[in-house]
Amino acid sequence: MIRLARTTIGFACLISLLPFAGGEAAENEPANENANVRMPIEYDGTMIVIVSKKGAAGVRFLDPFAKGNKTGNGVVGTSYEWRYLERQPNAQETTGKGRVFAKLADGKVQHGSSTISCEPIQVSWNSSDSRTCTIQYDATELAVFTVAPEFFADRKDPNIPTKAVDLTRFLYVDEEANEEHRQEVYDGPDTKTRRYRQDVGGRIIYGNCVIVARDPHGVATFKFGKTFTRKPEADEVLDGIGYEFTFRSHDGKVFQEGKDEVYERTKNGKYDHGRLNVEAGSIHFQWSRGGDGSGWVYYDPTWIRVSYGDLDHAKNLLRAIANADPTPNADSVK
Repeated sequence: MIRLARTTIGFACLISLLPFAGGEAAENEPANENANVRMPIEYDGTMIVIVSKKGAAGVRFLDPFAKGNKTGNGVVGTSYEWRYLERQPNAQETTGKGRVFAKLADGKVQHGSSTISCEPIQVSWNSSDSRTCTIQYDATELAVFTVAPEFFADRKDPNIPTKAVDLTRFLYVDEEANEEHRQEVYDGPDTKTRRYRQDVGGRIIYGNCVIVARDPHGVATFKFGKTFTRKPEADEVLDGIGYEFTFRSHDGKVFQEGKDEVYERTKNGKYDHGRLNVEAGSIHFQWSRGGDGSGWVYYDPTWIRVSYGDLDHAKNLLRAIANADPTPNADSVK
């Protein structure tokens, strides 16, 4: 795998300078700005799981809309449905629905936000257009993870049956599942991908975003670049994307940074796997290309957590995740 040291103050070096151990805000930096994270979302293909000290909520977006008159005035918004599980023994899920919207003036979305509420959990919603929005939250109080909407409820599709994601996976340690990960044989990004029974898939945005992932060993960041298509052989096509990465162990003794790439391979017009593991240090998870603007990652939330946010607030996201408890137990969100 390609490991390129970086000598300029770019993405990797910026991340390496963060105060992992203490997470203190910079001098004169407002506390609320130190915690603010913004997560761009494409409605089509995204569900989020929000975790707090009180519980976990799954939110799926439904029927985004934009309605305006000839002058460009109107509203834009979306409906959503939620599931909430309190962090208590034998707790039962509650469910509900809601709606958020913003005004249009001269065809442009007006600044401001609405609140997505799921029992005691709340995040701010800002509309971009009828296809996209931004979720904003305090990363010291909440953790937000990307999950595909197919995991919101059981789906009995005979071709691709899907079981609803168990929200307890985001709240408590599963020692049986974690033992599977400890015994895993992994030999780099070309290792044949393995799916675990706890795995979920989630959409991630490529442009102007950073992924932050955490497992029991350390914290990693990934910044994707531009997608590519190459033909190394006449009958072979590689569709992929490059990325920059960093990794730092929880004890601070191991730090890595560099570049690599992942791709899907097609041979004679048929899918033939490829290099599908995104990797940094001990952290690795499966990727699939999706499109030019977004793709998919697959992970087991009992072992690894995958979040992403815009680059402008990357420090805040990384600082909060780096200072969280390394295991997804009752104290994992502080």
